[in-house]
Amino acid sequence: GVEFAQLFAIFGSKVVLIEPSECLLKDEEPEVSNLLVKRFKADYSVDVILDSSVVSVSKNGLKKKLLVRRDGKTSEIAVDEVMIASGKQAVTDIGLENAGVRYTDSTISTDRYQRTTSKQIYAVGDCAGPYNYTHTAAYQGQIAAHNIVNPKKPVAAQYHAVPRTIFTNPQVASTGLTEKQLRQRRTPYTCVTIPISIVAKSATSGFKDGFVKVMAHRTTGTLMGATVVSPEASEIIAEL
Repeated sequence: GVEFAQLFAIFGSKVVLIEPSECLLKDEEPEVSNLLVKRFKADYSVDVILDSSVVSVSKNGLKKKLLVRRDGKTSEIAVDEVMIASGKQAVTDIGLENAGVRYTDSTISTDRYQRTTSKQIYAVGDCAGPYNYTHTAAYQGQIAAHNIVNPKKPVAAQYHAVPRTIFTNPQVASTGLTEKQLRQRRTPYTCVTIPISIVAKSATSGFKDGFVKVMAHRTTGTLMGATVVSPEASEIIAEL
């Protein structure tokens, strides 16, 4: 949703972004949302309405009227078009039960080796979860292919370092656990956040909004999670 919001704003549209969560990207570090909201408003005049929900959408002449609820109060917003970016869901009701494959409305049940409940059938990608990323699907495909060819030496999928990328400007990339998740797990950690403005290239490129946040286990020094917000964050995250 944030990618399309910024894209349409760059093209010249007046954009109103309504998000039900208290922050723009609830699964990322709060600093990420704060920075994006600031830039969206300052650079693209995007109205970001957080912790809100759309109650109804109705026609109002050539426009559409939205009833938006926030803090128990309802307000009206008139717009030309409405775009819903609520994620995607795999289609699994395709008769898999005839092959003995267990599934739900959105996922096909698989084990760590990408096998379904019918051991001769494998599933990868969005339908298998746990992440709806292209690179995760490719990784699972490699796991499944290996296990099909080498059934006596199976390899299990590992998801502790799956990168996540959001292609806004600046880009947002992260991997591992967030600081909130580390606190919930009561994992002892050390956190360091460095603004990209201290990097020389930031000064020469004229881009100073961004940061690198790294968290490591306090005892072992093992990297537990990292977030990068910068123009080339999707490339930088591979180093972490």
